[in-house]
Amino acid sequence: MDACSPIGLFIFALLLQAAGMGTAEGAPRQDLTHRVGESATFSLEVLQQSNISNLLWRSSSRGPMQAVAAWQAGNPLEVLSESYSGRVTFLEQSLSLKISNLSKDDGGFYNVVEFQDEGEALLKEYILFIFDVRITASRSANGTCSLRLLCEVGAGAKTTVKFNWRPTLSKGPGSQGPALHLVLHPADADKSYTCTAAALGSQQSVAVIPYQSCNSGARAAGLLWPGSLAGPIAETVLGPAFLALLVLL
Repeated sequence: MDACSPIGLFIFALLLQAAGMGTAEGAPRQDLTHRVGESATFSLEVLQQSNISNLLWRSSSRGPMQAVAAWQAGNPLEVLSESYSGRVTFLEQSLSLKISNLSKDDGGFYNVVEFQDEGEALLKEYILFIFDVRITASRSANGTCSLRLLCEVGAGAKTTVKFNWRPTLSKGPGSQGPALHLVLHPADADKSYTCTAAALGSQQSVAVIPYQSCNSGARAAGLLWPGSLAGPIAETVLGPAFLALLVLL
């Protein structure tokens, strides 16, 4: 980016203005649940008659709040952080930002603002959780399988995350902590377990079918569904496993 170009001067002015302002209140918030390697779209719902001429996306995922990307009408998107270089796409028709090839470092708090004559307008906030569920399996001759499940979540630098494991169809309190040890039998082949992570005022979850890792090797990722405790969970296959559909009750 040429600092002396019109877009460069515009972005410089945006950053100066953003540095001197606090965060507004009352903006809508969206929780985003994804796994490592996926893409996240930061959608922005605006009225058709709205004349948005500029946008600045910011994040505190890697520490203090920093600019991620900026857009001015009539100019291409400018990515302002090397951490996102080559991974950001601007969907101009919907004014949405898409980040691809997610890592756990991308998880955390994001927002998008517009700068108007009267000052900064906070348009939307986002909480992005990046899940990585690792399963280590050891199978015996009689089909019994010993497993260790480890749930990891990217939710922002130095963010404290609380974990809970429970059988997906159980309404009990479950097991606290990121790790879960299981001994399963062939009859448990379709039994799923849900990891719930809580941080930043958000609670998000994924579910796995651990026994499938027993069939695919000593170390596998099983099946992963991003979703929330309150609704259906869409399945994503993380290993050589068949496609299925599970709804959290």
